[in-house]
Amino acid sequence: MKVAIPIFGRWVSPRFSFASEMLIVTIEKNKVVSRSKVITQLFVPSQLINQLSLFEVEVLICGGVEGFCHRQIESMGISIISDVAGDVNEVLELFIKGKLVPGYRIRGGKGSGCRRGRRFFVPPWISTKDE
Repeated sequence: MKVAIPIFGRWVSPRFSFASEMLIVTIEKNKVVSRSKVITQLFVPSQLINQLSLFEVEVLICGGVEGFCHRQIESMGISIISDVAGDVNEVLELFIKGKLVPGYRIRGGKGSGCRRGRRFFVPPWISTKDE
């Protein structure tokens, strides 16, 4: 199975079409057998969607995906797990274990993620302190 995750550094990108890179992961027998990054910062949404097809992606894990892109991706038979935020490796680990759900947020250390409506992920590039 091939999984695509739009990324921003080590984090799941908040939006599919604004990611600077996309991680393509091949999973076999619940183990990651290959990982590669594709630079996507200059791609328009249609080119990003074409990349999913080119790499034969079966599942897209992302923060958010616009309506048009969402419809196009699903029409290609690709499953979407959206509204996900957090560290890419932790999100991938949860996916492999079958525990990743739409609306997953990570806050703080390992295992402190929760579903929508309780706590929210604050990416490290956003300061919450008064300056």
